Amino acid sequence: MPIYKILFIGPQGSGKGTQAHILGKKFALPIITPGNIFREEKAKNTELGNLVASFTSQGQLVPDDITNEIVRVRLLLPEYGAGFILDGYPRNVIQANALNSITALTHVIEIDLPEEETVTRTANRLVCAQGHAYHTLYKPPQQDNICDIDFETLSQRDDDTLSAITKRLEIYQNETKPILERYKQQGIHYYIDGTPPIDDVAQAIENIFS
Repeated sequence: MPIYKILFIGPQGSGKGTQAHILGKKFALPIITPGNIFREEKAKNTELGNLVASFTSQGQLVPDDITNEIVRVRLLLPEYGAGFILDGYPRNVIQANALNSITALTHVIEIDLPEEETVTRTANRLVCAQGHAYHTLYKPPQQDNICDIDFETLSQRDDDTLSAITKRLEIYQNETKPILERYKQQGIHYYIDGTPPIDDVAQAIENIFS
């Protein structure tokens, strides 16, 4: 089996985390999601968690040096040597350069979504500390506010308020989307429409590898 080093990129609510999980299960690839790592730290009320919360509650991204180091340490672990999936990193040119100094990606999958749909999906999202995501309209948990998988309490992310969503969309358009150009030039960029149902999007992604 080839070694896949895959990046999922897209605005919040695009379903990139869900699709990363589906593809990771299919190919038995570990997933690195800085956001989930940060949420775990916040749930534990660690120093890093409190530092992260001070940024995310304002709709700001965690500083690059913190995020870059967390990803670098993960990628150097043996279990990531045979391939991995990145979800939510890199988010800007500085992070993309840092990643490029560690390893080279094989696939960059952009899941796109109209802005109004992004707001609808994100404002009604619930997550547990492990990053399992639900939606009050599209994907509700079996028990109110309880994760189906690990039975932890679900809550709205502190960066899923309307003001924070708007700020993050601006950051995505101004800082994240521009890095796609380098991956297009490398011939590893794949565009996916994120508006269809989850299974349809998953099939479109699977077709990339068939």
